[in-house]
Amino acid sequence: MVNIALVNELVDLAERTDADLWAAIQAAATKPFGFQPFYPGPGVGGHCIPVDPQFLTWRADEVGTDLSLVERASEINDRTPGRVADRVEATLSSNGVPVAEASVLVLGAAYKPDVGDRRNAPSRPICERLADGGADVEIVDPHVETVEVGQTEYRPADGIDQQVVREADAVLVLVDHTAFDYGSLDGADLVFDAVNAVPADLTPTVVNLGDELPSTADDGRRRPTASNVD
Repeated sequence: MVNIALVNELVDLAERTDADLWAAIQAAATKPFGFQPFYPGPGVGGHCIPVDPQFLTWRADEVGTDLSLVERASEINDRTPGRVADRVEATLSSNGVPVAEASVLVLGAAYKPDVGDRRNAPSRPICERLADGGADVEIVDPHVETVEVGQTEYRPADGIDQQVVREADAVLVLVDHTAFDYGSLDGADLVFDAVNAVPADLTPTVVNLGDELPSTADDGRRRPTASNVD
């Protein structure tokens, strides 16, 4: 949790220094010992990382001490979905589309790739934030049966509909499911990739989490994906 919080906080630094955080982590990972790469993402999910460390902080408080690093890491990870939603709204605005008039196609509702588990998934607060701002949000997830956004519950689409892609003001990638065919996004106006999964050689503008916004990826590589999972 602490390692993930560190890379999530570094996103802000990368955006303000025009640095490629993903490339920096990938370069650091070439060290043959003593380093395990962690990558930023839309937030932590599941039943372990967001929850279990809180037992430690509770116990520390009970015995009269604190675990301030763990508490701070939890705060950073808890606010990450909201900051991702902020970045999506800012990117839409830079394209001349206010969030209140935007249509957003969201890829991924589970908390990690290739599962249907939605416990504590960051997709829910992100989608709710966009919907509360007035955006028309549609979700695709082949592994999830139902999705709740605010008070609305519906079944997400199983696959990427290219007509929906063409009509959306932005496609937001939150989970890198193996089933997703990113080539289907070629007709999109804008892709915001929160897990660095989309090939950068697509014709649409692809904005990665941590990019100086707005930005178009230009190296054509498929970068490492997020590790914000149990």
